[in-house]
Amino acid sequence: MKKAKAFKAAAALTLAAMLTVLCSFSAFADSIIAVDSGKIFNDWVSYPDKSFGSAYDAEWVYNSEEDYINTTANVGWTGFYNPDITNFTTGEFSFDMLSENFDPSGFTWGMQKSGTDESPVYSFYAYEECEYSRKWSVAYIESWTPADSPRSHQGPVYHSTIDAKDGEYSGHSGNTGTVGFAKGTVLAYGDLPSAVYEETHNVTINVSESSVNVKVNGEDLTTVDAAVQSGSFGPYACSNPDAYFSKLSFTSSDVTMINAQFDYVDADNKSVTEVPLNSKVSVVDQSTYEGSPIADRLWTVTKDGEQIYSGSTPYTDYTKEAGKYVTTLQVVNEQGVKSSVFSKELIVTAAPATTAAPATGATSKVATPDTTPETTVVSNKTIATSDISFAAALLAVLTGASIFVIAVYKKKANK
Repeated sequence: MKKAKAFKAAAALTLAAMLTVLCSFSAFADSIIAVDSGKIFNDWVSYPDKSFGSAYDAEWVYNSEEDYINTTANVGWTGFYNPDITNFTTGEFSFDMLSENFDPSGFTWGMQKSGTDESPVYSFYAYEECEYSRKWSVAYIESWTPADSPRSHQGPVYHSTIDAKDGEYSGHSGNTGTVGFAKGTVLAYGDLPSAVYEETHNVTINVSESSVNVKVNGEDLTTVDAAVQSGSFGPYACSNPDAYFSKLSFTSSDVTMINAQFDYVDADNKSVTEVPLNSKVSVVDQSTYEGSPIADRLWTVTKDGEQIYSGSTPYTDYTKEAGKYVTTLQVVNEQGVKSSVFSKELIVTAAPATTAAPATGATSKVATPDTTPETTVVSNKTIATSDISFAAALLAVLTGASIFVIAVYKKKANK
């Protein structure tokens, strides 16, 4: 008895531990969040601001047919960041970029803005690509005040050089220029792979608590030591009139920006995953967001593998026909951030057959089973009745063996 209790206790603890691990994994698993380029162009902050002069007006445009943004003017440093995501710390960015000009373009993260509107101060990390000498760099900008110099062709990091303008970046070797509007450090620099020159390529930037890893087309480019800095993120260009960006997405280990979720409920408002034909079932949207509200929803429904619905409102005709329904939901907030696709299954069964009770005094007869065993569906797992019979027979044998052992011990005890 003690062993049995111990076994039950151990089993319960093991199950609890497994559930804890699974729940923890679910809670911290990263979701890929895609960002619409049109939302970046229309709703994100374009900085520093063309009010500081034409040197900060790159005349960015948005191509809606191919969903990319690009610069069209050869000026100083300009870019975008998301005003609703200012606490990003660790995770991964992925985007496609292309430069048809030899001057720099790239991506920032950990973006922080302080100061005043008339004299803003920015701090951030930056990944830079420069086609001029086919170089890349990763830099940390401690501070940059664009109002301190309104001229073009310069940047807080410019051709792998901090606080530099034209004529101050010879060698692209991490030096410091003399503009006087930025402080920072080039953390690493090197040669770009030849395959990316004037070609669209993918860049991923993985930000951890103490380092940053950069990949180009899936291949490691560099890993640098860098203390995490909370902030926003986005693309930029500097003195480059032909910089292109598209397909931005990111994952976040510690910030849930938008989450699609729903549940099926019956007439009593109870959660269900299986219902009979012609019963009442509805869908309850349980999606959540932080910051920017949900603007759009995309629902899709398949029945037995074939799509039967797509729309902005939940499907309502689940129980008209029996089958396996799979519903998906993806939500998009006002800043164009898309959630991961959430899906859930609903089984609609045929109405159960009613069996009349045998009349009083009637004699029941045991039917002779057919050669081919019937099948019974239990929780979507098909089990042959022959398997059930085998399990029952095995249980009977084990029960008999237990009774025999008990009888033997009793007999010895009586002696």
